[in-house]
Amino acid sequence: MSSAVHKRRPLLQKQQDDEKDDAASNSIVNYGPFSESNILYWILGLRLVSIPLVQTYFAPDEYWQSLEVAHKLVYGYGFLTWEWKLGLRSYLHPLAIAVLFFAFKYTGLDSVSMLINGPRICQAVMSTFADVYFYRFVKEHFGKDLAIWTTLSLCTSWIWFYCASRTLMNTVETALACFAMYYYPWNLGMKQSEVTWKISKFTVITSLSVVLRPTSAAMWAPMYVWLLYKYFRHSTILVKMFLKIAVLALLTLAIATFVDRMIYGRWVFAHYHFLHFNVITGQGTYFGREPWHWYVTEGIPVITGPHLPLVAYGVYLTCRKRIIHSCREKVVSTMLLVICGSTVFMYSVPGHKEHRYLLNLVPILCFFSGISMRSFNRKWKKLAVAWLVVTNLVMVLYFGLVHQSAPLKVVDFLQKRAKSDLKYNTELTGQFALFLLPCHSTPYYSHIHHNVSMHFLTCHPDLEGYGKREYIDEQDTFYKNPKQWLDINVLQSVTPSNKCPDNLPKHIIMYDNLLPDVLPSISMCYASCFTTFHTHFPEGKTGQNMWVYCRFPNNDG
Repeated sequence: MSSAVHKRRPLLQKQQDDEKDDAASNSIVNYGPFSESNILYWILGLRLVSIPLVQTYFAPDEYWQSLEVAHKLVYGYGFLTWEWKLGLRSYLHPLAIAVLFFAFKYTGLDSVSMLINGPRICQAVMSTFADVYFYRFVKEHFGKDLAIWTTLSLCTSWIWFYCASRTLMNTVETALACFAMYYYPWNLGMKQSEVTWKISKFTVITSLSVVLRPTSAAMWAPMYVWLLYKYFRHSTILVKMFLKIAVLALLTLAIATFVDRMIYGRWVFAHYHFLHFNVITGQGTYFGREPWHWYVTEGIPVITGPHLPLVAYGVYLTCRKRIIHSCREKVVSTMLLVICGSTVFMYSVPGHKEHRYLLNLVPILCFFSGISMRSFNRKWKKLAVAWLVVTNLVMVLYFGLVHQSAPLKVVDFLQKRAKSDLKYNTELTGQFALFLLPCHSTPYYSHIHHNVSMHFLTCHPDLEGYGKREYIDEQDTFYKNPKQWLDINVLQSVTPSNKCPDNLPKHIIMYDNLLPDVLPSISMCYASCFTTFHTHFPEGKTGQNMWVYCRFPNNDG
């Protein structure tokens, strides 16, 4: 009898320890800064803090496909890239920013700071509600405990902090994904009226996502297939539901097409043009080609960062059904895996790939990270939280304030120079700035906010031969022989009697790796007036520092 009692004690002690760990876990859920009632305010504060903490350059589309287009719509000047000339883009996203710009202009609040930070604040608010809706989605189907751990994982994600306040289409796409996940009718046992209402919202959101980024269809296709499959035996309901989905999707597409018709001035079917250019002609690879496995071997590891081992373990637990407590949890967790798989698979088919294309999967990946942390005991929970906070904080501060920080500092310098010059002159004659950088390396008129003459090295693909002929863009022509390009395009008016004519660009911007090739040609008329650090890891055509050379004020140099 005594021996049996002693054998039961370790089991009893283990059960008590597990209960203490669960209680400790729940204490994080129910009290303190992570309590449910405070989630909205803490996330909003976090997203707003990201604005001053993210002051670096990430992707050209953040400026050239949103702010720059909106600036041209409202102020009449700005640069439209080749995509807008071919009709590959819908105006819905820049139009939303243009409405904000118009409000600033109408109220006299259209300072450069407001034009730059206003859209970022709006995007940060949208990302906040996306986080909250994803929290509600997880809570509804997996419970409050996992919802908290998922949200904690999402809030410590370096890539989401880095992008949540950026005016990227990918950021909008990610927010729409969170909203759509919440409204998807996962529980078909609800009243039919409630299911119909959810399907309507889900269809409008996903249709808008596809209108903005056609490739997002890869994410939603499995969910629509599963929905139609569940109603396959109910022909009457299936037909009604299919018609509702089709009508709402076509209505959303029609509204977007009408908006494009009004702004383009002609009928433009951006989605067809997008597919024709990137799939049929295959010209998307003009901007880079990566191997088919790139998203698995580099894309996901980079965007998950320190979360990667937790995400991997969470996927393992899901596949082993270690977290499944109901049929609905099985359906939802399996569908999330399928969404990740289908998205990565479809995105891997085109040759051109970028890290930001996977941004819409970050909330789902953080869900699997949350599964890992929920399964840990108290000690490992603390270690996991400490690991995520410390490592992601280091990455956020470095990538948000240091890495690729030169472009925003340079255009801020140029904006102040333009403002100072225009203070004493009603207009500036000649070219104000020449950017001898890889194309779209800096923001443009949306950050200068003065209608001055500027030029950058273009890099659009062959828009006439569709890649079937030998073609070299302006950027590659320049880097092939910088001195020759300068002699032909910039210094052609220089003569022995007038070595520094007034029609020379007032500012020339370049990376330090270009100085040996360019300085001998311009040193007689230019001197360095601003330099700033760019990156510790220069590659390709970029350098470690970015330089601005200013033309001498007098003609004799």
